[in-house]
Amino acid sequence: MNTSAERSHADISPELTIGRDTVSYLTDKLREYDARTLLPFEPEDDEQDCVRMAVYDALEEHEGDYLNEPLLQELHCFLDDLSDDEKIDLVALVWLGRNELTADSWPQVRQEAVNAFNARTIDYLLGTPGVAELIEGGLAAMAAPALGD
Repeated sequence: MNTSAERSHADISPELTIGRDTVSYLTDKLREYDARTLLPFEPEDDEQDCVRMAVYDALEEHEGDYLNEPLLQELHCFLDDLSDDEKIDLVALVWLGRNELTADSWPQVRQEAVNAFNARTIDYLLGTPGVAELIEGGLAAMAAPALGD
């Protein structure tokens, strides 16, 4: 039996189980969520690691402050309602986008996401800085024509 997400996703790729509308809604919400932690300035290259560590330390220190935040609760509920296959697709898209891979890598990347899937997958997605852009990068890689086509 096909879910509505599977049927509506045919325009992205037949290999994905998550729909375009679902991804679009999610990336908008993830971008909104991720904006809470953006730095108000762009550090110099030699300051990148030091600033990044300071930001992560500050976030870790205040990690529990946002547990009751409505947007975070909404994202948790939304992601929790997705099927395991849809969550796996999201992780695989993140990895595809992060590593600037091509659609040819999809079967291997998705299998790695299947192997890594666990109860903390939602936390992984919500804890990945720039996750919306990574997902969109993965989608772009899936939509790009293969070399030689």
